[in-house]
Amino acid sequence: MALELAANGDLLKYLRKSRVFVTERAYANMRPEVHTASNLSPVMLLRIACDVASGMEHLAARGVIHRDLAARNVLLTDNLIAKVADFGLSRGEGIYVQKSGKAVPFRSTAIEALSTKTYTTESDVWSFGILLWEIVTLGGTPYSGMKSRLLLRRLHEGYRLPKPRNCEDALYHMMKSCWELLPTDRPTFSDLVQQLTGMMADMTTYINVDDDYEYEVVDSGDEDDDDFAM
Repeated sequence: MALELAANGDLLKYLRKSRVFVTERAYANMRPEVHTASNLSPVMLLRIACDVASGMEHLAARGVIHRDLAARNVLLTDNLIAKVADFGLSRGEGIYVQKSGKAVPFRSTAIEALSTKTYTTESDVWSFGILLWEIVTLGGTPYSGMKSRLLLRRLHEGYRLPKPRNCEDALYHMMKSCWELLPTDRPTFSDLVQQLTGMMADMTTYINVDDDYEYEVVDSGDEDDDDFAM
């Protein structure tokens, strides 16, 4: 499969590089952990999310399950158009049950896939909700510091990622809708494209990138084997 040149690399690294570090106020208060938000605009962040949802809508219409949708697997062109990439785990079967004991990226994997190794388009929707959280937090680590066994138990108890401080309620509601326990209760990618398009068109600031706030944690080892579980 040929992909066009992604001059800006992967989305996760780009989001983290967009973080604008230490403000004068932080220096004055001797608090180097406080930062301004980002040099990306709220509309740009929503557009990136919409690009990904649109790409996944295209895959879903063809019965393709990605199985590893995350910010690290989205590439950005020189015009900051987001392209879904890394189809190493993808399947074109509509529903896929993993039979081997291969490790999975547990931070972005749907609860039913972690529990029963069953993957569907709806499990990709769950992963999109995690990706949306990554976008809003400018590359924060989902479930920072939490091991896979504890996470699965907490998810079954109803725990979900908390609302980022710079996120409007409506956008967080979209994330949470992707994390419904029953896959059939989750929105489709077509629904998500429609909602995100509407958000870009109105005047509400869904992601605050102007105020000072402490960034979500980036785990120092979040790209090693600790991110994957059997």
